[in-house]
Amino acid sequence: MTNLQIYNLLYQRQTSLVREPSASLGDSFKFTDALGRSNNLPYEVFRYWTVFESYLKCTFEGLPGEETIQSKHYHLLNAKAAERGLGPIISKHRWGKQVFTGANVAMSMIITTKIGSGQICQQTGCDGLGEDSTDVPCW
Repeated sequence: MTNLQIYNLLYQRQTSLVREPSASLGDSFKFTDALGRSNNLPYEVFRYWTVFESYLKCTFEGLPGEETIQSKHYHLLNAKAAERGLGPIISKHRWGKQVFTGANVAMSMIITTKIGSGQICQQTGCDGLGEDSTDVPCW
């Protein structure tokens, strides 16, 4: 599939989610991005890494973190997979084994530049200033 086809699929799915009873919590997983936004994503659609990756690129377009997503400087974590002995960090190669219905996937960004004075954290609801050392996020 091309990126445009994937985008169109995601757009069609997004507009129909509210009307479909099958998009219940039972057949979805929770995803919380690095900006603190949470969504229940239908497993049947997002069980494929390429679809999820396209979703990330679309949802961060024009927002803080867009470049981080484009350069793939982020981690996806799944505590429930860790409980099953699969490890908390989800790689794209193990997406199908580590993401399942009922999973709780969280995202963190890898910060490689120093946050200068006067700049604040981009995470929604965070009012803390960034750390002075490199590679350390403020949350």
